[in-house]
Amino acid sequence: MKRTQIYLDDKTHEFLARESARRKLSMSELIRQNIRLTMKHDARKMLSRIENAFGAWKGREFETDEYIRNLRKDRKAW
Repeated sequence: MKRTQIYLDDKTHEFLARESARRKLSMSELIRQNIRLTMKHDARKMLSRIENAFGAWKGREFETDEYIRNLRKDRKAW
């Protein structure tokens, strides 16, 4: 585990202190838990987007060589 320092405005610090007392957890643990939740949410969102995109090109005719030639049509072959 790495040690770090953060700056909080008064309102945020007061909220964190109240939650810490209410839940009987350190302020550091509350911060770590919320970061982990955010990381899980982001990972789920990314996986959901990948799943939604799956099959998007299904049934399309796609010739790789032709596609690359079209991309490079402004270049001269030496």
